[in-house]
Amino acid sequence: MATNVLREVLTDDSPLNAAELLERVEGDRDLLQELAELFRDDWRRQIEALREAVAAADAKGVLAAGHALKGMLANLTATKAAAMAGAVEMTGRRGDCGVAGEKVAELEREILRAESALEGMCARVKQ
Repeated sequence: MATNVLREVLTDDSPLNAAELLERVEGDRDLLQELAELFRDDWRRQIEALREAVAAADAKGVLAAGHALKGMLANLTATKAAAMAGAVEMTGRRGDCGVAGEKVAELEREILRAESALEGMCARVKQ
């Protein structure tokens, strides 16, 4: 079953590394679904916290939200999105909230791609 899922999900431009993610959950469908639900519930809160921190020129808030997003995305093997969140985190570390603000929309688009890929992966694993 996992091999079929990988053939359908893996592409060169995929926002997730499906093979690695399936390995991390040891092929456990329920765990994959649970991770997807946690991700869905949390990433939007973190993006909103990031937007609020940018609007308030709160570098520590930018740093914290960027760091939280980076960690959750890395755990899901969304390496491009995790790297983007890491770049946002660094802008907070440097106190450059203006640059962080410029990166939020692009980061959100990549997170949406990762979320969509994760949803597709969960749907295929359920079959």
